[in-house]
Amino acid sequence: MLTFKLMRVFAAIALLLSTVSLAADRDCSPVNLYENPVDPLWEIPIAQQGPLYVCYALTAAQMIDYYLLSHGMERPEGGSSALWIAYNHKSSGAFPRKLIQWDRRELGYSYMKWAIADAKRNGICGNSAVDPVVSRIKSDARMTDFEFIYLFEQVWMNQDRIDWNDRKSIESFIAELNQEVEGLARAGILSDLIARIAERIRGIPGKNGKSALPYFGETIFGECRENRLLHPSLPEPNTAGIAYASNARILRRIDSALDGDSRQPAGIGYCANIYDEGHQGYKNFDRLELLSGSWMPRALRTLTSGCYQHYSLIVGRRPASDGTCQYLLRNSYGTGFWSKNWECVCARPDQTLYACAYDPAHSQDDAVVGCWVDSQTLASNTFDVEYFESPNTL
Repeated sequence: MLTFKLMRVFAAIALLLSTVSLAADRDCSPVNLYENPVDPLWEIPIAQQGPLYVCYALTAAQMIDYYLLSHGMERPEGGSSALWIAYNHKSSGAFPRKLIQWDRRELGYSYMKWAIADAKRNGICGNSAVDPVVSRIKSDARMTDFEFIYLFEQVWMNQDRIDWNDRKSIESFIAELNQEVEGLARAGILSDLIARIAERIRGIPGKNGKSALPYFGETIFGECRENRLLHPSLPEPNTAGIAYASNARILRRIDSALDGDSRQPAGIGYCANIYDEGHQGYKNFDRLELLSGSWMPRALRTLTSGCYQHYSLIVGRRPASDGTCQYLLRNSYGTGFWSKNWECVCARPDQTLYACAYDPAHSQDDAVVGCWVDSQTLASNTFDVEYFESPNTL
């Protein structure tokens, strides 16, 4: 017992020493991928997270497209479909991930590395094959984007509970959905969704026993056949190995993607709470957590403490006024999203960049492409860092 306590003390001291000053031994030279007018980032639209929480798939799609574009390789027509990446990933039976894939009943929430691995294995479908089908379904049932994603997620989450060959089972599902939607409607989120899509739910044919997933798979992804799937030669994502990493190590891994002859974005999983006004997240992850005796991996420590887990790309770095660094988090909540907590970067239609802050009267023609976040706040709230390859290997 004494030996274990001593080991814990020595480990904590070592981590403290490695994070005494993040500014003293780090290069914080400015980098902003957006400043290059021909950078592939300009060809990859700002993502809209929406209600499905497939941010890991959205970021994976952007990382894949960036790599393919920057290496002059063919990419899926219309760009990689994040919805396909999520569906393909959560449908995968690859061992042993099927045992630890967070919650397979939801399309949302997983690690980006696993989604990329499944996309490499099974192929990547383009938005040009998926989007027209989704648009047709939404138009037929007069659904908004939110409502379509909501229905898709509900069918997914209840795939093992509903017998789609049993009318009573289906009607029970509709009644439960209707009760939940009434609450959402009172909150102004949904209106008469069930009245408009109940017949579509009742019309889902029972296939392969109780599962409705083959129906959705064939309907939405019917064009994603082998001849429409792209199998690009992608390297394995360079996982940071940050389970017990210090903040300094987290930042060094991000820097390794941004620096070098072949600059590239880094995909990170982090707590989106840092966007909230007045919220700084963990002030110092290493000292507060390790000295308190918590020996859970970094991911568990963040994801079990009120963290709004999210994925985005890091696309820039700059020195801050206090001598530390700030990092540019690419927007993934739509081009009109603002963080009231940090200074943001906006782009005019001609790709002119300018610093911007929250403004309700902001021009709708200008896009909020990202926001600057202090290095310590970012590192303290990060649970995953990935990029495709070390620039030194190019």
